[in-house]
Amino acid sequence: MVPVGAGAPPNHHAGETEAFFVLEGQVGFMIDGQERLAGPGDFVPIPDGAVHAFKAVGEAPARMLILNAPGRMHQQFFTGIRPGAARGFQRPADPERARHPRRPGHRGSGGHDDPAPELRGRA
Repeated sequence: MVPVGAGAPPNHHAGETEAFFVLEGQVGFMIDGQERLAGPGDFVPIPDGAVHAFKAVGEAPARMLILNAPGRMHQQFFTGIRPGAARGFQRPADPERARHPRRPGHRGSGGHDDPAPELRGRA
């Protein structure tokens, strides 16, 4: 969730490709000096090493799926978390359900809850 007016300042990732898939809201992107406005369903690829920034704009927060490949840039983030940082965190009672959350009331194929009904039918 990205509140209106929040985002990421100009940055770049050598050796990493990044991409954004906008789920909700409007997001302004700057990619190597070019501006782009993206909304729900838009896919915004960031070339390896390109200077980029984004900010949620409009009247509602934005939700995005952010992809990084090959993902080495986050390795230090996850391995560098200090001991005790997750204090108070409890494992879910059903780890399988936590890996595959379902939205109640939405039915997908095979009678299972559909985890992302807003993405169905998009090509």
